Amino acid sequence: MLRDQLTLEGSRGRVLLGAAACVLTVGIGASVGVTVATADARPDGPSPERVIAVLDEPADAFPATIDTDELIRGGIDRSTLQKLGSEGAKSFWTGVDNAGDICLITILDVRLTTAASCSTPANVEEKGLDLTAAGDNRQPDYDPVVIVLLPDSATADPVAEESYTRVSESFVESVAEQAKSRPQAQQRSYDKIHTPRKNPWKKHGSNLLVAKQSEVPKDVRYDFGRKRGHSGPKISYHG
Repeated sequence: MLRDQLTLEGSRGRVLLGAAACVLTVGIGASVGVTVATADARPDGPSPERVIAVLDEPADAFPATIDTDELIRGGIDRSTLQKLGSEGAKSFWTGVDNAGDICLITILDVRLTTAASCSTPANVEEKGLDLTAAGDNRQPDYDPVVIVLLPDSATADPVAEESYTRVSESFVESVAEQAKSRPQAQQRSYDKIHTPRKNPWKKHGSNLLVAKQSEVPKDVRYDFGRKRGHSGPKISYHG
């Protein structure tokens, strides 16, 4: 049973975790604080089911030994819990807490180390919800992961954008020319410019992507566009 809880607040929502879990990052501009979810319904904005339709389906069987009232202060509606995917001992869930917020929940290892991030439906619709977390580092399946939850309106096909200033064609030509005099060093620079980025993300349905933190480059921003017929800004993730 998870006795201790830390809550992190950022522009995308709040993060809650059990004592054994380690949340590495959450959203953008996160800061440490303490919150208690209330049972008040959200008066404005879309309902959770309008943002992620699977939340309106019959619930999946969430481990009974995990006390969701302690995992998410104020409690979560177990009838909304949906399993979105799994990788080894890890599993990834979404649900609605008693404040009416959408939550992203991950079970990180065989000890049921659990972390969660919650935000309003309007915020999830606009920005998505992401969480980087690791379980007990004494477990053999310890491996920090990045999890991104997307609204139904977004495409789960990320477009990688280099976050640094792109090099000009003249510089590329210069590198190729200089490679004649310093072939090994210049070829490495040329190859770095032209080597395509490996896509680190694994899709779980249409709402969830998971990647190993070690495989997500720091200098790349991943953009998720909107599906045809849906408006709104791109959703971006930057490690």
